[in-house]
Amino acid sequence: MIPVSIRLNPFKRPWEEMPILEGASRVPWSPHAYVLAQRPSFTLQPLFHAGCYYVQDSSAMYVGHVFRKILDSFRPGVRVLDLCAAPGGKTTDLSASLREKFGEDWTLVSNEVMKDRVRVLDDNVARWGDPRVIVSSVDPSVFSGFPGVFDIIVADVPCSGEGMFRKDAEAERQWSTDLVDLCAARQKRILADVCSYTVLAHTRMPKMMPIWSGRRRRWEGRLSSRKTNFPRTVYVRHGPEICLRREMYPGKASGQVLL
Repeated sequence: MIPVSIRLNPFKRPWEEMPILEGASRVPWSPHAYVLAQRPSFTLQPLFHAGCYYVQDSSAMYVGHVFRKILDSFRPGVRVLDLCAAPGGKTTDLSASLREKFGEDWTLVSNEVMKDRVRVLDDNVARWGDPRVIVSSVDPSVFSGFPGVFDIIVADVPCSGEGMFRKDAEAERQWSTDLVDLCAARQKRILADVCSYTVLAHTRMPKMMPIWSGRRRRWEGRLSSRKTNFPRTVYVRHGPEICLRREMYPGKASGQVLL
C-alpha cells in the first residue's frame, strides 16, 4: 500500500476523535499532519467533505514548513499570493499558518490559470472554509500590474509529473522528453514574471519574499520510473539573492495525494 498523509484543519475540531488517525504517525515538518496506517475511502468520510482535513503528499507539505519559517519576518496585515495554487494543498496549509500567526489580519490570493483546475481549487478552498482566502484565475503576468501589493509570493511551478509515477501508470505513459521541455519553458516564464514584479516591489517593500518550488529536471541515464527520484526543490529569495534552498525527495517521504 502506498502511504497516504493528511493535514488537519486546526480550526475545525471534530477530528480530535477521528478513527482514521488510529495508528497514524506524525509528519515531522508539518504540525498538524499525519501519515495514516491505512487508507480509508475519503469520499465516504463526512469530515473530509466538511474540510476538517486535507489529503496531501507529505513532501508537498514542505512548502508550508518553509513558509512558517519566514513568517516571523512579517507583521499583521501581510498579503500573500499563491501563484500556481491548484488543487489547493498549499493554499489551505498557508491559510492555516496565517490564521494561527495573525488571526484575521492577513489576505491570501490563491491563483490558478488553468480553468479546469481552478474549479477544483475553488471547491477545496470552500471546503476548508477560511474567508480570508480569495480565489482568482488569471495569467501570472497580470500580477506585474500590481507592484508592491504582495509581501510573499509562493509559486509551486508546474512540473512534468515524475512524482506520480509510483502510483499512476497513466502519468508514466504520458511522460516524454518533450513534456519535460514544455514544463521547463513554463517554469521559466512563470519565474520570469515573478521576478519582474518582485524587483518592482522591492523598491517599496524590502521584506518582499518569493518562495518557489518544483521538480528539478535531472537525468540519470535511461529513465527508470520506479527507481528515479526527482526532488522537490524549495527556494526562498530575499532581495536579489537566494537565501534558502531545500530539497525533498518524494520517494523517501511517506504519504501520497488524493486523486
